Amino acid sequence: MAGFTSAEGSFMIKVSNSPDRKLNKKVQLEFNLTQHARDEKLMRSIADYFQVGSVSLNRNAFVFRVLNFSEEIILPLFIKHPIRGIKYFDYLDFLKAVEIIKNKNHLTLEGLEEIQKIKNGMNSRRDLR
Repeated sequence: MAGFTSAEGSFMIKVSNSPDRKLNKKVQLEFNLTQHARDEKLMRSIADYFQVGSVSLNRNAFVFRVLNFSEEIILPLFIKHPIRGIKYFDYLDFLKAVEIIKNKNHLTLEGLEEIQKIKNGMNSRRDLR
């Protein structure tokens, strides 16, 4: 999984407008792995093994997607088997966001701003200097 994630995985934080929320914002965390459509069986076996997430077809690739981190099934795996490369830093940032949400601090302006700051420094926006 660590190798797949390093090559074809991503940790994402989505902040969207939500008028029914206290701060008019909704925070959603997402982990996903993507493989070519010919590897549907592999992706479904990963979802079956972890008994979490979903698998869907997106263009010519299958995506294993996890949106619920309350049970912490996927994330602890990367403690025992660390991700190599730059995505390791995205994982660490993602863990910070998970903690903010777990503590319900994302429902405060300060917590939401911290999540936005984390999000703005992840993935392709990461400063490599």
